[in-house]
Amino acid sequence: MQRKTIIITVVAILAVLLISGLIYIQQLPSNNQQMTLQNIIVQQDGSVYPSNASIQRNENLYTFTGDIYGTIRILKSNVVIDGAGYTLRGPYNGSQVNVWAVGEGPNQSPDLIAQYIIGIDLGAPTVEGIAIQKLNVKNFSIGMYMWTKNNTITGNSITESILGIMLSGSNTTITNNYIAKNTQGLFFGFNGEEALIPSDILISHNGFDRGRGRNDRHNGGRRY
Repeated sequence: MQRKTIIITVVAILAVLLISGLIYIQQLPSNNQQMTLQNIIVQQDGSVYPSNASIQRNENLYTFTGDIYGTIRILKSNVVIDGAGYTLRGPYNGSQVNVWAVGEGPNQSPDLIAQYIIGIDLGAPTVEGIAIQKLNVKNFSIGMYMWTKNNTITGNSITESILGIMLSGSNTTITNNYIAKNTQGLFFGFNGEEALIPSDILISHNGFDRGRGRNDRHNGGRRY
């Protein structure tokens, strides 16, 4: 009887403290609670939008200061995106099946949705000279889309996306990256009668997980 009285007293005290605000219980987000995808833009004048993004600018060097759940669109030429070992992550969880697949040609089901979430994209054909380094990119429809010229991708980890890197720009260098656990690791989207990859593309010393991709030429592109 005495033990029951003590328990009731303790519960009553806790209830009073909670009501008075003297005890704070942190509500942790559940696994089902969706985060808001942040759409970051490196603007033509060099500023970063939104200003509270976890990216620090030093002239043409843009360095991550933390992990980012979002996308980056670059509108300024000759900039360096330095991930500093942090992660740019998207919403793809490996189960998306309603996306129009790059490289599979036009004869796909009309029920598929040609809509992609791209981790790093370029905003105009005149945006070139982009260097991306030391960044982990994961969980996107397309991790990086390099479709202009004179770009460099080096020292990155690009994983767990439908397509790791889509490349259709000339004079591009892709070196010392880890490209793995993607449905397609690297896709060359150069169209034409011969679908030839330009001779000024340099790809070397990259680590590929060949278990999930295929090495072939298909409908004006080549994928790895």
